[in-house]
Amino acid sequence: MTELLTWVFAALFVLVIIAWYLSYTAARLDRLHVRLGGTLAALDARLVRRAEAAVELAHSGLLDGATSLLLASAAGESLEAPAEHGEAREQAESDLTEALDLTLTPSVVEALGETPQGQDLLERVASACTRVQLARRFHNDAVTDVRRVRRKWTIRMFHLAGHTPLPGTVDWQKYKDQLITTERQYFDFLHPVLPTALPIREFLERYVQLYKDCHMGLDELMQMVRSGIVPHSGVSAFLKKFRHMLDLSNYQSAIDLHERRAPLPV
Repeated sequence: MTELLTWVFAALFVLVIIAWYLSYTAARLDRLHVRLGGTLAALDARLVRRAEAAVELAHSGLLDGATSLLLASAAGESLEAPAEHGEAREQAESDLTEALDLTLTPSVVEALGETPQGQDLLERVASACTRVQLARRFHNDAVTDVRRVRRKWTIRMFHLAGHTPLPGTVDWQKYKDQLITTERQYFDFLHPVLPTALPIREFLERYVQLYKDCHMGLDELMQMVRSGIVPHSGVSAFLKKFRHMLDLSNYQSAIDLHERRAPLPV
């Protein structure tokens, strides 16, 4: 009888441990999904601000008529695009990015910089574009975390994710055929996984300088925490990662990745 009770209590103990683990895993997955929603909302806000800055530039009277029309049309389509991140929304945002690239040529940037109004508009557009890139990377990082957790066998076996669809990064569908690698360890902040227009070393130097120019302060960090982009428990890890990204020596593996896939000289 004593032996039977021992086995019963042992079985109950094991069941309690399993129940606690499943509950903990489900709660963790839920927090990751909440964070994912926060990063997507932040990305939406940044995209709207970029479009608004582009509209201000287009209506400033500082650009020629054709350029103003092109930029205003692309920005208007971005603002009127569906809220859901589907093909239509991504196409509208890509069109605005292309319109900004075509508009802000070196000669136009130089001409705009000669007036206080033009300089102010340029700074607004540049700041908005930089923040879009950061928000996109933060969202993609959150997507990676969710997908990594949802690959665990416990999540799949016990259907802890319910019917929530597996998220994808906002750029995947457009650029999946251009990837230079599909190895998961390279999908992070340190490795460009698409071909770069600039030589890889020059690209990374500018990439690091861009992060240095962001001048992220305490107020911005706290705003990212409040919006869910950075969880409270991950502030120290985020700061460590951010400082890691400011050291060019940490990008050697990215240089190796691109150089060993570069075409051989003819």
